Amino acid sequence: MNFQIAMKSVFVIYLLCLFPFCRAEAANHFRDVPADHWSYDVLQELHSHGIVLGFGDNSYRGDRNMTRYEMAQITARAMACATDKRDKDLIDRLCAEFQEELKDLGVRVKELEKNVDAVKWTGRANYLFTSDQIEGRRTREKSIFSFRMEPTAKINKHWKVNGRLDMSLNINRNSAGTVKMNRVWAEGKYGNTVIRLGKVPLSTNENGIVLESSFTGFTVQTGKSWKVLLLGGRLNMSKTGAYRIGMGYSRELRAMGMTKEAAEVRAMARDPATIFGVNLQYKTNKKIFGGLGYYHLSSKAYNFIADMENESKAGVNIGSVNLGYRFSPKCVLTGAYAKAYYSKDPDMIEAFGNMQDYSWEVELSYGNYRKASKKGEWKAYLAYSNYGYISSVIPASSNIDDMYDDDMGIANWGERGWEIGGSWALEKNVGLVASYFWGSSITSHRRMKSVLARLEMFF
Repeated sequence: MNFQIAMKSVFVIYLLCLFPFCRAEAANHFRDVPADHWSYDVLQELHSHGIVLGFGDNSYRGDRNMTRYEMAQITARAMACATDKRDKDLIDRLCAEFQEELKDLGVRVKELEKNVDAVKWTGRANYLFTSDQIEGRRTREKSIFSFRMEPTAKINKHWKVNGRLDMSLNINRNSAGTVKMNRVWAEGKYGNTVIRLGKVPLSTNENGIVLESSFTGFTVQTGKSWKVLLLGGRLNMSKTGAYRIGMGYSRELRAMGMTKEAAEVRAMARDPATIFGVNLQYKTNKKIFGGLGYYHLSSKAYNFIADMENESKAGVNIGSVNLGYRFSPKCVLTGAYAKAYYSKDPDMIEAFGNMQDYSWEVELSYGNYRKASKKGEWKAYLAYSNYGYISSVIPASSNIDDMYDDDMGIANWGERGWEIGGSWALEKNVGLVASYFWGSSITSHRRMKSVLARLEMFF
């Protein structure tokens, strides 16, 4: 057999045998094949199936000889389109003739697929609108567009590396936007044990009232019905309730002319916390579930509560309990309570005792919304929340930062009241989330209302 095959002979016979009834209606993909040419319809159909691709200048070059390697490429692509016995018999004969070239091509294709499959990208785009109204103050509104990319790179059968890149644009300020690598962590799975190392996402037992964020360190989760989670590392305090209290206290000191003391409090409020903790959670398909949690945080951000004169970092311990009941797979009632403990300086507690060192929440939800995975899926909820400044370290509230995960809640530190809201998949991978909060401030007792609306698109 002549291995420099004439294009118009063997190749066209092969094409007509493989696709004898093709009739293409698409535009001409090859500029050098006229619409009235006898091979036009077949070539258009084969191009639509990705079998014949032509050259980079949109030419077909049917008057040149085809190399063995080119024929092997076409044969490899046609293998995926073979349907009946006649097609497969023809391809088997072609594979036998070009087995060496196909072997070489197969190695290249497999290596390429391996590299492509090793890194997978998912993400989401959000448009977030919030409106906060506090009695006696001006209404604050915020409109933010954010875009998130989440790559996952497979290392081996046990380990992978994950990341999260967040980009946000404040529409109200017409700002240039910000780009942050918020999370990077390695994850290893051995049976029922999952290990995470790096800038790790963290969601604790208590339905988001204690800690729903990320920190630098490790988590180890193991177990089946009973799950144990161990965590340890460093936590950025700039999104915590303690930080907000510290900065407020610093402003008061500066207003009184105590600039040195104000600077000291600001520095303490920014001090990263050392954190470690443990969760014990019981989860089954049965109706009742629940768990316990314990966390220890050590940071100078807590010094002005525990002991302003102490140069070392003050420690805060938080204990929690959560309980849930499933009336049905879609209808769930949950409750959670958390309490913070610290060494109490009488003067400081008298000054800050109304900020509350405990948090609790009760929520009834109905529906099944899983990141708009199916058009029409929805979920609604009704909740009452009480978020203390210290016990709720970083609660799962989109009102704090639009970059947190998928919570619909809107309550914030130092607030208590009712929430109602829901989510609805407008289309597959397109969802709408809306929440409304009405209540009061724990410290000032001023009435407040908040609205949240979020359009989210997943890919």
